[in-house]
Amino acid sequence: LVAYLMAHRGDCRVLFSENKKKKNQTMQDDDSGSQPSSKEKGGIHAIIAEEIFAKDAQYSIYYRAHPQKFAVAVGNRLTFLKNKYRVQRSRFNQTGGGVDPTDPTAAANLHGEQLPTYDDLDELWRTIPSYAPKAFSSDHKADHSGHLLSI
Repeated sequence: LVAYLMAHRGDCRVLFSENKKKKNQTMQDDDSGSQPSSKEKGGIHAIIAEEIFAKDAQYSIYYRAHPQKFAVAVGNRLTFLKNKYRVQRSRFNQTGGGVDPTDPTAAANLHGEQLPTYDDLDELWRTIPSYAPKAFSSDHKADHSGHLLSI
């Protein structure tokens, strides 16, 4: 699924766009110029399902019997990947006493542990605010808990 998305950036413009009202949707970092396979997400889900399952040795029989169920499954899987990506991205953006940011191997053991396709998804989704929200924290020198206790 992720390999298909990486190869078909035009479909990503429709699937992951922030603007629901525009017909010509664009992603900020998409300069591929490729055209989407369909104008609607459901149509793209059906095309992806066909690409993945129509020739699969195990699932092709089931796909031919119920192609719409497989299209829905593709949409559900994309939602699952979005949620896993958001959790993993927030973990990578956190700092703490146990991670030394100057050590290049500190986060290496986290890559691929929970989401093996993280790097590809990050390339697709890092500029989309609803997929990769920016975490904001207060000044690290501020003592908010001490201020709270003084109240």
